[in-house]
Amino acid sequence: DEDNLHISNAGSNGEFLQKQSGNAGGLTWAAVSSDLTPYFFAYQSDASITVSDNTSTQVTLNAERHDSDSAFDITGGNHKFVVPVAGVYYVEGQIEMGSSSSAQEWIAIYKDGAAWTHAYQNRPDGGTRCLIQTSGLMTCVVGTVIRLYGQFDSASGTPAFYGGSMHDTYLLGFRIG
Repeated sequence: DEDNLHISNAGSNGEFLQKQSGNAGGLTWAAVSSDLTPYFFAYQSDASITVSDNTSTQVTLNAERHDSDSAFDITGGNHKFVVPVAGVYYVEGQIEMGSSSSAQEWIAIYKDGAAWTHAYQNRPDGGTRCLIQTSGLMTCVVGTVIRLYGQFDSASGTPAFYGGSMHDTYLLGFRIG
C-alpha cells in the first residue's frame, strides 16, 4: 500500500535508504558505494626527454604508480589508458616542460585521437621550466583511448619534457559514475 512506509532494518551512520524491488517493495538501509575504479596514475620516469620544437608530441608515460585494472599500457610507443568500464571519468594531466628561452606551452588530453581538453600559456619572461596542467570530466565507452600530449614553442634552446621520481609529468584518471 503506497500510504505505508516500510523500512526493513536499522541503519548505521553514513548509510542511505534504498528502494527494494519486488512486490514487497519497501526501503532498506544500504551503504554508499565509494568504488572509484578503474583508476590509474602513469608518469614519465625519465629525468628529461628532448622533444621537437613547436610539434605536438605524445608524452612518454613509461611508469605507473597505480593501475587498478591493468588498463594503462606503458609499453613501446603506446603510453595510453584504454577504458575497461564505461562511465564518466575525471582525468588530469600535467607536464613539466622547458628550454633556455621564452616559450608558448600547450598541453592536451586526447580522447580517441582528438584533443578533448587543453590548456595554453605564454611565458615571455624566459626561465628554464614550468608546469602546465589540464583536467575535466570525460564520458567514455569501453575501448575509449586516453593519451597525454604536449607542445613547446621555444625562441631558442632545446625543448624538453621533464619527469622522474617527483612525478612532475603525469596522467591520472578514475571513474566517478
